[in-house]
Amino acid sequence: MPILTDMQRDVLSSVKELQDTLGAHVLRRVKSDRTGGVGRALVAMPPKREILLCHPLSEEEMAAYRIIEKREQTALDALLGKSKNKAKQFVNVLVTLLRLRMFCCHPALFHDS
Repeated sequence: MPILTDMQRDVLSSVKELQDTLGAHVLRRVKSDRTGGVGRALVAMPPKREILLCHPLSEEEMAAYRIIEKREQTALDALLGKSKNKAKQFVNVLVTLLRLRMFCCHPALFHDS
């Protein structure tokens, strides 16, 4: 049995206490886990809850949104007209929607270049 200093004992004790505390909140999968059958969950989770909160944009925010929307629509129309690649067109549409969504979440997230 190794001889531990007081500091090493304190560290080991602190680590054990931290593991005990976090163990109830952190799920860790290991190879020894078994599902009990195909498609069954390892851990029963409560049903997912979603809360939808709607908050309209202010007049100032809406005006800025419309300007960005118009500019993005023009750029998107130009890109869609040039590109024959459907995958690239799809990505451009998603990027445009993401940029508009970022502005709606918080205008500071939208970095205008």
